[in-house]
Amino acid sequence: MGSRQSKVSEPDRKTAPKKNESSEASLIITPELLQQLKGKKEVPNAQGPRTLQEAYDKGVHDAVAHMKKEEASRQSEKAAAWSAVLEKDEEGTRQRVMTMVQDLNARVYRPPARSIKCFQAQEALLTCYTKELKDGDVLKCSELVSALEDCAKNTLTELVKRQQP
Repeated sequence: MGSRQSKVSEPDRKTAPKKNESSEASLIITPELLQQLKGKKEVPNAQGPRTLQEAYDKGVHDAVAHMKKEEASRQSEKAAAWSAVLEKDEEGTRQRVMTMVQDLNARVYRPPARSIKCFQAQEALLTCYTKELKDGDVLKCSELVSALEDCAKNTLTELVKRQQP
């Protein structure tokens, strides 16, 4: 068909080795090769798989392990990204809440603290009751009860006088 003939050509005599000339080649004989030549099927101390199925199974196992590592890496990257987003959102929320708390604190009325009238009389009476309850004679505290009652009446009278115009 083309311009060339389809004839087998003989090799060039200048480049082809002659029959008497020797070409250099080396062959390394390993213990595994010797055992295979002797007819033993199993090669001791062999690191790789012995059959094609074992090689396939090992490849599948390695691929699955590699995919799991990649997936774990992707998941940790996603978690880190979400963590940053959530921290930023949390900071914004915290600022809004603090602003609302400050606003609420500014609106709430807190009356000035006053000393409680008759506090000392009340404490003395309670101390007497706990002491005399153990002894069994609570009537010894009657003077303290009347003192607390007088203090309460005086406080009520003062309050009524302040409320009248």
